[in-house]
Amino acid sequence: MSANLRKEWPEPFGKLYAEAGATYVGSRYFSTVNEPAVLAPAYATGNVRVGYVSPDEKWRSTLSVNNINDKAYQVFLFDEASIAGSGQQNVAPPRWVRWDLSYKW
Repeated sequence: MSANLRKEWPEPFGKLYAEAGATYVGSRYFSTVNEPAVLAPAYATGNVRVGYVSPDEKWRSTLSVNNINDKAYQVFLFDEASIAGSGQQNVAPPRWVRWDLSYKW
């Protein structure tokens, strides 16, 4: 389940905006046989973004923070116990900040 909010402020010098989003994912299995080894717990996380767009829409600048609550959650689990005696999991990136600046020709 996801929810997003966006607010824009048109100004003579361009457009400013702010966004916030939240995502909730319930517990789920990463296999077709629903083995406990591949059960991932539920998680919730959020992202925020602020930005600027020039009046001619050629310049854009965005500052965003993803995984704002710095939640470690599995994006993939694989049980290799019958083959290798172990398992594999991939975890989402921790909180990170990103700045983008772009120009359209």
